[in-house]
Amino acid sequence: MDNKKHYTVTMADLFFKQGYYDEAKEIYLYLQKEKLDNLKIKHISSKIEEISNILNKENTKSLDKQDKGSNISSLLEKWFSLKLKLNKIEHMRNLKKHINDNAVT
Repeated sequence: MDNKKHYTVTMADLFFKQGYYDEAKEIYLYLQKEKLDNLKIKHISSKIEEISNILNKENTKSLDKQDKGSNISSLLEKWFSLKLKLNKIEHMRNLKKHINDNAVT
């Protein structure tokens, strides 16, 4: 966000309530450097910590999903490889049967 002269605690709180955590954190961090009264500074510090916790949880969930996705991908790859081997075995059995059937006649 470019226009820092409009940064207010209220604006940051609104972003926070709407789930725009990165924007809210940016404003809170900016305001933390400003000369504000102690009550606002405590509020800002607690919100920054809360946002950090939320973002850490979201990152953890995202990594968990990626791990599950890569696990599923790995399982599908193994299944596909086994399916190809099974198809080759079945083809070889059919070929062997065909050869045996022709050898008898």
